[in-house]
Amino acid sequence: MTTGAPQGATHENDNARLQTGAEGFAKQTSYGANASLPGKKWESVLRYLLNVGSLNRFEAETAVHDHCLHTSIASLRRDLGIECGRKFETVPCLKGQATTRVMRYWLDPNPDNLKRARAALGQRDEAEQ
Repeated sequence: MTTGAPQGATHENDNARLQTGAEGFAKQTSYGANASLPGKKWESVLRYLLNVGSLNRFEAETAVHDHCLHTSIASLRRDLGIECGRKFETVPCLKGQATTRVMRYWLDPNPDNLKRARAALGQRDEAEQ
């Protein structure tokens, strides 16, 4: 039996180095996503919410290729201070034989919130134009 990290393990992947328990968890959770970095999926979600309208998780899958919409919405709030409204809705599933509840998200229409959203995308605010 060999010791150490499995082949292909990276320094960011503490679980691959067999660091379990509180120490491994603390290291794993200290690495977080930063929505202020360029080229992130949050940009397509924010652009859609700003220019088109609201989304639920199934619409986000096809419209902006986001598989975890709730995570993108959380990063918008956490990293950029952009607030979104939310409301549960029921949508059909299983070819219309059943329904499931999903959350619908939209940008909070507060002018300061919209200004932050435009600024995050590098757009000028409408009031400044």
